[in-house]
Amino acid sequence: MFIRFRGEFNRPGYVKWFIDDVVLHSDTSVLHIESDPVLPSQFTLHQNYPNPFNPLTKIGIGVPEQSQVKVTVYDLMGREVKMLFFGQLEPGYRHVVWNGKDEKGLDVSSGVYFVVMEGRGVSQSFRDMKKMMLLK
Repeated sequence: MFIRFRGEFNRPGYVKWFIDDVVLHSDTSVLHIESDPVLPSQFTLHQNYPNPFNPLTKIGIGVPEQSQVKVTVYDLMGREVKMLFFGQLEPGYRHVVWNGKDEKGLDVSSGVYFVVMEGRGVSQSFRDMKKMMLLK
């Protein structure tokens, strides 16, 4: 499906919007157009999805400022299974994917795992953990 969306500024304070063949008229005093992307106000580690998962799961993270970020998977015994990301990130929302493999590329067994996100920016630090379940 393809949807065409465009707008025209015909005169000051007035916008004409086109969505496919539909024309919408708007007074700019009631229409707010946000030009900047929405940025997180704090570090965020979202619950993975799907959970339980097999074979992949997606983990959402939010970074409020340029930061050093580390995302790691641990087993129930607290042993590091896989470092998913380590590096500098700009502010924004993104996600990392875990494919149920360890650092050697071997499939891990079914069970409970923990994803830990650590972040260190200029004005704040962060550490959070979420529980994930891999079912085979």
